[in-house]
Amino acid sequence: MHKFLLCTLVMLSSSTYLVCSDYRTEALHEEVKSKKNPILTRDTHPVVYAMVENLAAAAGINMPRYISVYDAEGMVVTRSGMIYKVTKDINAWVDVAGDLHICQEILTDLPYDVVEGIVAVAIAEKVSNKPAKLAAVGVGTFAATVAGVYGLNKMYDLKLGSLLSSIFYDRYSCYSAKQDALEGLFFLLILPALLAVNVAANNLQKSIDIKATEFIGTQQVIDGIKGRVKLKDMYSKENIFSRIANALQLKSIYNFLFYPVRAYTEDERVQYLSSLAL
Repeated sequence: MHKFLLCTLVMLSSSTYLVCSDYRTEALHEEVKSKKNPILTRDTHPVVYAMVENLAAAAGINMPRYISVYDAEGMVVTRSGMIYKVTKDINAWVDVAGDLHICQEILTDLPYDVVEGIVAVAIAEKVSNKPAKLAAVGVGTFAATVAGVYGLNKMYDLKLGSLLSSIFYDRYSCYSAKQDALEGLFFLLILPALLAVNVAANNLQKSIDIKATEFIGTQQVIDGIKGRVKLKDMYSKENIFSRIANALQLKSIYNFLFYPVRAYTEDERVQYLSSLAL
């Protein structure tokens, strides 16, 4: 008799959870689809706002001042006037100011619990102060690069200043050529900073995932990672180069060779979190 009552209570609680989860998902989707303002507030988007507020409280941090959404797809205009569609990073993240940005398709296409898992990782980034750390790494590396180039120019008399002057003050050189030279120079100077920021971001990922599990269930963080991958597959299309790379297993070779510096794959993140839950 006791076993029957216990089973009945478990079934009732499971059914109640599923109904509640379905209701929250429906309310979330309807709320985001019906309101088109890019800034989410307590008045315009109470479901999303309450989700973020609860996560921030569980993480022990202040509520992000702004919560904004952006579309998964955007248009790019080239110099020649060509317009083509690109897929943006389908994710939730925080910037240096601590504001939260969420891809709109995450809020409209995924279940509530999965969305909560994705946003929890973004809140963990805020807790870990990831944006400020990456900004410091980028600025520091860029300053070191400029100082290094200046020192080498002085030490070996490379006459880089004269070279730049000959490019930018050449009356026979067109504006586009000067612009290309300027962009190329800037890219060379900023490339080490970009690489350093990328490596730092990769190394922070595991600690951020673990931090997210401290104020939300591990399985929910895993579901968030898997849900984001599934959503990315819905909006991303392989090109001819990626198909050739997959056929030749170049991605696996790349992941093996560049393991210390590359980003962790979603499968690796899921496996690591699953091992912690055992």
